Amino acid sequence: MPEGYIFVPKGDPYITRNCKSRTKEAGNTIYIVYDNKLNHQLGIRIPSAIHTSVLHSATQTAAHRALATHNRDIRTNLKARSLLQLTFPSIPPTCLSKILQHAFLKGSGRVGRISTRPDEKKATLAVEAHVRHEHTEYEKLMSEGGMNREEAREVVWKEVKTIRDGWAKGKVKEAEVEAIDLT
Repeated sequence: MPEGYIFVPKGDPYITRNCKSRTKEAGNTIYIVYDNKLNHQLGIRIPSAIHTSVLHSATQTAAHRALATHNRDIRTNLKARSLLQLTFPSIPPTCLSKILQHAFLKGSGRVGRISTRPDEKKATLAVEAHVRHEHTEYEKLMSEGGMNREEAREVVWKEVKTIRDGWAKGKVKEAEVEAIDLT
């Protein structure tokens, strides 16, 4: 390790981002540390004085960042709830809550959190997944019927579509709804 440098493990985006930017601003070299066997980045090496400064900043701003994250999460959840209610106005409230808690769970990587899909598609996929798992024999077909995922999905698809379309009844066209900016 270069003299005066310290290893900063991957994991805290605030620490890593600020360590990198401050090291670049100071004109110092950033060393990326890899596990060559797994071809996976483990962290970075940066000047220890910069690391100390970043740790101090992280402590000073932690409460503010936590509040900002909390507020952003609330806006995201309200937006998801609104999206599901507009797309599926006849959805039962208990199902709405379950879908929000599962498909739109922060950090889950599930369909509701995918940023590459249009909102209405995310809502539809989330509802279809919920219906498939909670309102059909899908799980039983795989566990007891010996079917793989694709076979079981094909068997329950008509039922999923019927329930999904029933929940979409009464859907209001976008032009008829007053837009609410949740940003």
